[in-house]
Amino acid sequence: MVQYKRVGEMLLEQGLISDTQLQHALKVKLESSLRFGEILTSLNYVSEDEVTQCLAEQYGYPVADLTRLTPEPEAVALVPSMTALSGLVLPVKLTSERFYCVIADPLDVPTTDAVLRMVGRPVEISLANPTELFDLIVQTYRLGPRVKQAKAPVVPAPKSDDVMVAKKPAKPRQKRPVKIDPQDDRFALLAALSGVAA
Repeated sequence: MVQYKRVGEMLLEQGLISDTQLQHALKVKLESSLRFGEILTSLNYVSEDEVTQCLAEQYGYPVADLTRLTPEPEAVALVPSMTALSGLVLPVKLTSERFYCVIADPLDVPTTDAVLRMVGRPVEISLANPTELFDLIVQTYRLGPRVKQAKAPVVPAPKSDDVMVAKKPAKPRQKRPVKIDPQDDRFALLAALSGVAA
C-alpha cells in the first residue's frame, strides 16, 4: 500500500528543508491562504523547481521541459489567454482523442475542469514551475511587456535569525507571478491584460 506524503514531509526526507523550517512554514500556513509550496518558496527554503518535482511525485504527473515545448497553434486557439494566464495553464497539443497542457497547480480542479469543457476531450497534464510557465504563456499568447507581473506573496520573516538556519545559501528572489483567481481578482487580471488585445 502506497502511503500518501505531504510536500513538506517529502522535502524534509530529501534533506531540502530542515524540521525547523518545516515547522515555521506550517505556522505561517495557519495564517495564510497561500499553498504550502508557495510559502516554502516565498521563504526561500526551496526553489519552485523543487516544489514542482515533489508535486509531480506526489500526484504522479510528469514534469514538462518548457525549453523543448512548442505549443501547437490549434491547441492554443482553444484556450483564451485570460484562462491561460489566470489558471497558469499552457495548451500544448491537440489530437483527435486528447488535449495536452502544462499547469503549475495539480490541485486546480476549476481550471482543469474549465479546460476540459473548452476542448471537449480528456485532458492530459504535466507540471512546470509557475514563473517559467507564466513567462511561456506570455510568450505563446504574445502578450508582451504590457502584462504586469503580480507581486510575490509576502510571508512573515522568522522571529530570530539563528532559529531558521538554511541548509544551503538562499537563492536570489525572482519576481514571480501570483496565480490570479478569476472569480476573486477579475479586476487585477483585467488590469494586467489591459491594452494587450489589439
